[in-house]
Amino acid sequence: MHKIKIVTADPSFLQWKTLASKQKEILDALHQTKNSSFLISFSYQDVVPTTNKEGRINHSFIESISKPWFDKGYDFVAFHISENQRKVWKIEPNVRGLHWNDPNEINEMYVWADETTIRSHRLNQFIQTLLHEFCHAYFKGANQPDRTHQYHGANPDIKGIFQSFDMALFNPVRAQLRKKISELQIIFLSLLRKLNKPQPRNTIFHPVPYPYRDNITQAYGVPSSRYPLTQHHIGVDYGCPVGTNIVAPADGSVTTVGYTKTLGNYLHFQYQVNDTLFTERYVHLHNRPKLGTFKKGDIVTQTENTGQSYGPHLHRDVWVGDVNLTGINANNFRQRTADPETLFDYED
Repeated sequence: MHKIKIVTADPSFLQWKTLASKQKEILDALHQTKNSSFLISFSYQDVVPTTNKEGRINHSFIESISKPWFDKGYDFVAFHISENQRKVWKIEPNVRGLHWNDPNEINEMYVWADETTIRSHRLNQFIQTLLHEFCHAYFKGANQPDRTHQYHGANPDIKGIFQSFDMALFNPVRAQLRKKISELQIIFLSLLRKLNKPQPRNTIFHPVPYPYRDNITQAYGVPSSRYPLTQHHIGVDYGCPVGTNIVAPADGSVTTVGYTKTLGNYLHFQYQVNDTLFTERYVHLHNRPKLGTFKKGDIVTQTENTGQSYGPHLHRDVWVGDVNLTGINANNFRQRTADPETLFDYED
């Protein structure tokens, strides 16, 4: 899995009405590549870039933004600013992005664009520029001749180039090292939990397997106008490939299955621990699972990207008590839901 972080200095960016559709369009292009899946996440930072005399953002500034995310396992980091910020900070208008030919593996880039800024041929500038800069980074990481400008000059829409990319060629030494580190971390964390685990409050299996349970792409309680009823994200999103198995956290039953345009395929899984009834809702699933009972650890469903989704992931929310999940509103959701990452002690 390759992770992309977009860091924005534009306070309005996370409220773009078309942000989800832009994210999907970018992921659809990237998922044409061989041997990989991608996750894109966003972060806002209140920063002012430094520039050089040519009107470009300084390399040292871009590196200061990129390196912390690179150290956390992200493969590509893009810094975004608005068109007005570009003018105020006197960044040259013909500079839509940036590809540094420095020797390290950090793939930093920047892009200026508002939500509706248009590039040539009526194509969205944010999407086209981000994909353009990703191409530069791919050719660098795959140690191949850079064909970005050759292709994009002849094809206004750059998306088609990704059919020729193979992410198995991208930074292969780092990919193998990261895989080994991940395996060692899993072993270490498992041993640490067994040695230091306190008396559990509620003990269940985590429904998401390693290493994806640690890949939280959107945490519980994040404020967002995308959720008109609650104004907050009422669950946890775990980035994972399509087809990832999701298991029963305890002995229990799938009580409800369904499909909506927003949720895609979803289910409700109900179980009891220490005289408390819990209902977990899993969203954006591969298909509609069967109703019925499951033993702890049984495969209940698989992930997909159905409904309004940024990319392949599982949305999970946990409801405490015998609740009606259709009764979500801005006043009751915090009393009825809980952050699953803090509610339970998880068995390995």
